This record gives sequence, C-alpha cells and structure tokens, in this order.
Amino acid sequence: MASRILQALGGSMIFGNVYSLIASAFPGKEKAWALSLTVAVAYIGLSIGPVLGGFLTGFFGWRSIFFFSIPFGIAAIIAVFELKREWTEAEQDRFSISSTVVFALALIGIIYGFSEITSNTGIIVFIGGSVGGCNIRLAPEEGGKSIDRS
Repeated sequence: MASRILQALGGSMIFGNVYSLIASAFPGKEKAWALSLTVAVAYIGLSIGPVLGGFLTGFFGWRSIFFFSIPFGIAAIIAVFELKREWTEAEQDRFSISSTVVFALALIGIIYGFSEITSNTGIIVFIGGSVGGCNIRLAPEEGGKSIDRS
C-alpha cells in the first residue's frame, strides 16, 4: 500500500511538470519532436491501458496490474540517472509561494465548482476559480524573474 501511495505521489508530481521539463531540456526542433512523442505515448497508453488492464485482471487477477508496472518504474528511475541534459537556464528563478497558492485555489474553485455546477454556489465558485486562473501572475518572491501571463 505504501509503495502504491509513493507511486501516486511521484506520478502526480511529474504529470503537471512534464511538458515544462521537456520544453526546457530540448532546444528548437528537438523540442517539438520531444513534445510530440510525449503526447503520442500518453494517448497510446490511454488507448491500450483499459484493454491491457482487462486482460491482466481477467487472466492473472487484479494484483497483476501492480506487478506489471514495476519494470516501467525501474526503467524510469534508470532513465532519470542516464539523462545527460542539464537545466541551468532556471538557476536564478525563484519559487513563488503566492502564485502557487493562487493557482491551487483557482484549480480547487474550478474543480469543485464544476462538480457542483447545477447549484448557484457551484456556478459562483466555478466562475471565481476561472477568473482566478485567468489572472494568475507568476510574480517572484523578492529578487527573482517575473513571468507575466496576462
């Protein structure tokens, strides 16, 4: 159970950042190729996953799904250590806590509001989250670079 929780935490941390990491690691035309490959692999996984999951659970039981993912996790760990590119362009950037809080609240508002969209409260929360998400300004804490999305 603990390893499954660890796997879910790692997956969630990677999911939101994968495209930014790929964009910063690959220059020019390589960037387009790497992003295209990432999207293609994601959709292949979404297409094959249910079929493969049904096959594994039908013939080997539901626990086989967890054992099936172990080699992929090991391969991912090895790939991380083999990665030769460095991301030095963001050395001077700082993490903005205020922007992170605004972004998190906007996402919570959008998700909760959308799940309760049939009520007035849901509509108001959804609109508030959407407005907050559209007006995010990634402002630095003291001394960093500013990235303005407005």
